[in-house]
Amino acid sequence: MSNEGSPNRLEFAVEPIPYFVQALVTGLSMLIYVPAAEQLTKLLHYATGKMRFADGTTVSFTGTPALLQPHLLQVTIVIWAQIILNAIIDDPLVQLVVGVAMSLGLAFVSYQVLRVVAPLLVTNHGSRLEFSASVEDYLKWQLIFTGCSAVPALLGLLLPASGFFATIGSITLAVMTLALLGIATVFYMQWFGSKFTGGMRLVRFDANPV
Repeated sequence: MSNEGSPNRLEFAVEPIPYFVQALVTGLSMLIYVPAAEQLTKLLHYATGKMRFADGTTVSFTGTPALLQPHLLQVTIVIWAQIILNAIIDDPLVQLVVGVAMSLGLAFVSYQVLRVVAPLLVTNHGSRLEFSASVEDYLKWQLIFTGCSAVPALLGLLLPASGFFATIGSITLAVMTLALLGIATVFYMQWFGSKFTGGMRLVRFDANPV
């Protein structure tokens, strides 16, 4: 975040386990769709309740399940499309291509949800936030994340099916994937925070990639 003591420093003081459980329940609810809007609303209320600027300004989510419900149907459809296609396709290379396409589709519908959610985040001073990134920029980042997973997966297709070298190669590729995703996540969060505008405050994410 921004420099220590700055009134624009946004603190997110959340207990990891309760937050993870709530996020997991929300993610699983997307598979069923019907409870998804209510669970996402609960998650956003919980998360924003743990956000506070250094000067005491708080953030709250003012949306309702009814506002979110229509936009989440697309998310559920894309998730199930990906699950079904992975189940009926046997070729690893085709699975990888379909996975990339589905990831971009999920990113697109998630972007639409984000554009709905952002203006519903309001500070106690009445400032509403806006997410100003274009869908093209958002999809570019999804391509970067997909590449961080897809490139090691493509290299994995060259490994032998079993044996010592297959094991060592799999471990190496797994570490490579985690490293690439970790570095990409830091730069993504910096970009993501810079795209929130509204009121007098800007959110920054400062972290060493390593």
